Amino acid sequence: MPPVDPNAPVYVVSDLHLGDGTAKDNFLPYRRRFERFLDGIAPDAQLVLAGDVFEFWQCQHGAIVREYLPLLRRLVDMDAIFIVGNHDIDLLGFVDLPLGDRLTALLCEDLPLERGGRTIRIYHGHEFDTYNDPKRWLFLGRVMTILAGQAEIHFGPEIGGQPTEALLSKLWNRVRKLGRVLWFPLLWLYRCFRKTPAESQRKRKKHLGRVLKFKRDHPEIDVIVAGHTHEAGTCGDWYVNTGSWQSADGAAYAVIAADGSVTLQKPDGAPVVRVLCP
Repeated sequence: MPPVDPNAPVYVVSDLHLGDGTAKDNFLPYRRRFERFLDGIAPDAQLVLAGDVFEFWQCQHGAIVREYLPLLRRLVDMDAIFIVGNHDIDLLGFVDLPLGDRLTALLCEDLPLERGGRTIRIYHGHEFDTYNDPKRWLFLGRVMTILAGQAEIHFGPEIGGQPTEALLSKLWNRVRKLGRVLWFPLLWLYRCFRKTPAESQRKRKKHLGRVLKFKRDHPEIDVIVAGHTHEAGTCGDWYVNTGSWQSADGAAYAVIAADGSVTLQKPDGAPVVRVLCP
């Protein structure tokens, strides 16, 4: 991995989920938006892709590379650092493997930075998610994602105005909670087609609790930058989430300056003001 210039700004994006150009490819409609973002990055800046760059759980690996070969070549030419996420965790075995090619030389599991007397650590974020924790139940997330890809092929990217993948995630949560209760399909259908802000708030609170516990266990870390949840925002001055680039309004990027400050912005340059703390 190339050394990161301590004086250069670091741009962090996550969750591109590059697919194969079919209905399973949720990044495809926003491809030009990301390319325009790359056009605006200063030549001396360091780009960090904080995980889930590839949608390996839904798409054949070679088909993804074939679909996005020009973009991948551009990222490699920029010496962009690729952090391994849960959806592209198949790349984990290539980290530090001396194959001699440029892409695998840019892979890492996480990225530590020392800026302005602060220790900043960039992760993908699945490490803080019990549902996708690679040490526990990662295979369950993979199975559900594969099923979501098939649903998107048959029903499209949205059902009833909501993302197909999100609906299947809700279904899985209902199955876990209700178990063998026979009436869970009716309850799930009722709750899927109405807004549940309280449920989103509970999910956010649980995630932040896990991140905070991790930070307390690692007091040497001052700031955690991650993605994974597809919800861009900040919590105090210690946690920044870069959202997802496979949605209309969730895309964001973090800029880490030489003085250790971290700002979160949208592709149009506007600041992200969402506060994730409950």
